[in-house]
Amino acid sequence: MMRSAVSVLLTLLLPPVLLTQPQPVSGGVLFEYKGNKSYVSVVGDFNGWSKDEHPLQRDPSGVFRRVVPVTPGVYQYKFYADGEYLLDERNPGTIQNYNNSSVNSVFTLRDDNTVLFRGYEPTPQGVMNDSYPQSGGTLYLNLIWHQHQPLYLDPGTDQLQGPWVRTHATKDYYDMASILERYPEVHYNVNLTSSMLFQLQRYYVERLKPFVDTKKNRVDAKKFLAAWEGKTDPWIDLALKPTKGFGEKEL
Repeated sequence: MMRSAVSVLLTLLLPPVLLTQPQPVSGGVLFEYKGNKSYVSVVGDFNGWSKDEHPLQRDPSGVFRRVVPVTPGVYQYKFYADGEYLLDERNPGTIQNYNNSSVNSVFTLRDDNTVLFRGYEPTPQGVMNDSYPQSGGTLYLNLIWHQHQPLYLDPGTDQLQGPWVRTHATKDYYDMASILERYPEVHYNVNLTSSMLFQLQRYYVERLKPFVDTKKNRVDAKKFLAAWEGKTDPWIDLALKPTKGFGEKEL
């Protein structure tokens, strides 16, 4: 009887043990934050580090909560609380960010809906050779294009300084993804550079769309070149021109 009373007393006196997080729940993973803040959101690889996409809701007890839908993979993240980026104190896993400028919280969501509080396994020490261990597990990758390409636009002439937009926006991303198609057991996320997508949308999709016949899958190149020649990408212009019409400039 005395032992039971002591156990109850210790339970009341000791601070509550906080569970590690995030925890897998129905619909995603659950994030919680407890603190004297007015606005809290969770930012990370799963939402492009957006401060607005996943705000946490405060319950009557003062705890902020949010279930975030994620697919299996490795994710770095932080809390954004009243303008400040904070590590998740309930997550023991941390990792250097992609350019080694700071530390982020990290977790791995596995195919069986369990969470590991770490990122990638450390590289084994020793001599590098062509014999690699076969663990049989799933490999999770984040493919990041972090050159942050600027707008290749000369506002005076309204011309793109190609061929960088064509090369990076329409080729590199898809080449990387197509390589991994041959490895179905590799799961990957691709983070695209927004400035590239903007240019691709504005200078190819919007300008080329009126000249595309989707039913016949054809482009009226003659009208397109008459309207926009030299103002999209010189390599695209050349691809639309018949070679017999090439002059000194094209050659």
